[in-house]
Amino acid sequence: MGTSKKRKHVLARLLRHDPVPWLLSSDDRAITTFVERDLLGEEVDTKKLGEAPEAQRVLRRQQTDGAWRYPREKPSPYNYDLYETLNALGVLVSKYGFDRRHPAVAQGAAYVFSCQAPEGDYRGIFGNQPDPTHTPILMEVLIEAGFQQHESIERAFRWLLETRQDDGGWAIPARTRGKKLAGDWEGAAFGDPIEPDRSKPFSHVVTGMVLRAFAAHPRYRGSQPANDAATMLKTRFFKSDKYPDRRGREYWTKFTFPFTYPDILTSLDTLGRMGLSADDPDIGSAIAWFEKKQKPDGSFDLDMRRGTSDKRLPYWLGLAICRALRRFEPTR
Repeated sequence: MGTSKKRKHVLARLLRHDPVPWLLSSDDRAITTFVERDLLGEEVDTKKLGEAPEAQRVLRRQQTDGAWRYPREKPSPYNYDLYETLNALGVLVSKYGFDRRHPAVAQGAAYVFSCQAPEGDYRGIFGNQPDPTHTPILMEVLIEAGFQQHESIERAFRWLLETRQDDGGWAIPARTRGKKLAGDWEGAAFGDPIEPDRSKPFSHVVTGMVLRAFAAHPRYRGSQPANDAATMLKTRFFKSDKYPDRRGREYWTKFTFPFTYPDILTSLDTLGRMGLSADDPDIGSAIAWFEKKQKPDGSFDLDMRRGTSDKRLPYWLGLAICRALRRFEPTR
């Protein structure tokens, strides 16, 4: 009962309506199981969640090398199988509670590790160019799956720390050199890695993705570089990015699950893990946005992208919002 009271306290403080009854009305066992575990503090058994049809479809698509194949062929050095593997592992880990003990996750992780460039990033989605965007998202998923102590993850963290802009954030190197998406970006993918202009400002899109890896790791989330970057990220809420990729302010409020590109929800989830307070004005503005978007039945009126044909997506996002808000619950 004490856990239930604490749950009601924090959600009542930050939202207009208790979303738990609405979430429990979902007919999806994975969603209700995680509501019971993460919001109600109940003991649950997640072992059978992997029997869900979506999880089984994902498992059947895995290849013998551990990867998941991208539906359209891309010329080398592009490796979109790495992107498809990220998506598949995200579903298995984030939706169905799979971890490194499952052979599919172990084999998928081994494939990701095999794509690590000598410098430290997981390379191929950008062709030959270093990738500070998908690398930390892959790291986040694998850390959540239990690979936080793997040497490949450590190498990737070292690479991220070594590739910051002068201001302490991150950006795509080719973008700091003015490379455009049409024409020269395609050419850059087949050329030598582009050295960044570190004097250029950070990208909040890229920095938001990088911080997800730091926030997921129990040791790195408290590091000074991560906390400095977190302070920078929150000042960019609802603003346009400095670079062309997902530049518009509208991208802050377009959502999907499992998480991919940065938005207000992924940022709250990240910054809450890192210990920032709901009393911070920037954090407060993001929480207030969700409060205003909540409907009387406890659900949320959100602009959803990617996977909108899945009728469960609003529930997954609602659960993700509650998880993020609970990270701002006082510890005393």
